[in-house]
Amino acid sequence: MTETLKAICLGCGQEGEWGRNPLDPPEATTVRTSLCNICDDGDFMEPCFFDANGKEILPSPLQTGEQQ
Repeated sequence: MTETLKAICLGCGQEGEWGRNPLDPPEATTVRTSLCNICDDGDFMEPCFFDANGKEILPSPLQTGEQQ
C-alpha cells in the first residue's frame, strides 16, 4: 500500500496526489474528487475511490457510520 493515491479532479481533469488517510480503502489506487486548487468551491464532496482495474470501491458501513 502506497502513502499517496493518484488524484483526478472531477471538474477539470487535473491530476495530482492524495495523501492516504487511514479510512481510505486499502485497495484504492485512484481517487476522484473536486478538490483541486481550481475547482474547489468549498463543498464537502465525498471522494470516489477506484482500484487498480478502475472499478469503483463502495464505502463499507463502517466507513459511513451506518448501523448494520
